Amino acid sequence: GEPTIVTTADPAQHEGTYSFPSVLPLGRGVLFTMATASEADSSVVVLDLKTGQRKTLIRGGSDAQYVETGHLIFAAAGALRAVRFDPLRLEVLGDPVTVLDRVMTKATGAANYAVSRAGTLVYIGAGVSEMTAPRALLWVDRKGHEEPTGAPLRAYGTPRLSPDGTRVAAEIYDQSTDVWIWDFAQETLRRLTFDSPT
Repeated sequence: GEPTIVTTADPAQHEGTYSFPSVLPLGRGVLFTMATASEADSSVVVLDLKTGQRKTLIRGGSDAQYVETGHLIFAAAGALRAVRFDPLRLEVLGDPVTVLDRVMTKATGAANYAVSRAGTLVYIGAGVSEMTAPRALLWVDRKGHEEPTGAPLRAYGTPRLSPDGTRVAAEIYDQSTDVWIWDFAQETLRRLTFDSPT
C-alpha cells in the first residue's frame, strides 16, 4: 500500500528530527525520540495512532522501547533507565530508575542495547573510544549480573535480539560495516551482509 505520514516535526516549536520509532503492543501507539532543532536535547514522545495526538513522556531521554513487563527502557545521559508504563493510557507511572550506568550511546541518542520479549537485556558498555575496538556481547539478568554469550570479541555495534531470543544481529565495524548473526545454541557467527570496504 501507499505509506501515510502520521506526524511531522513542527519547526515553529523548535522541533528537530524524529528517530528510533517503536510500535507499542496492539498498534496502539508509536514511541519515538524527538530532538530539538539544535539536537542538543531530546525527549521520548508517544504518538496515539487512534487520535493522532502526541505526548511527551520523558524529557532528556532517547531510544525508548516497551518491555512486556510493563516498562519503558530508554537512554539518558549515557545510562539505561526504566519506568513503569501503561500502554493503554499511554502514560508513565512513577519515576524512572537506572538499570545500567554505562551504555554505549551515540551523539544521535542511539543506545547500543536490545531487549527480548521475555525481558532479557543485551548491551554494549560505554568507555570504548573507537568504533573498531573489540567488545563482548553479554547476557545481563534483571539483577545486573553479566554472563558471556560465547561470541568472540569483535567491534560490535547496534545489537538486536531475535524475537525468540536464540540469535542476535549486530554490526561489526572492521574494514566495512556489515551485519553478522550470532547463534547462541550453535555458537556460530555468520555474516549476513557484504558491504564494500571504505
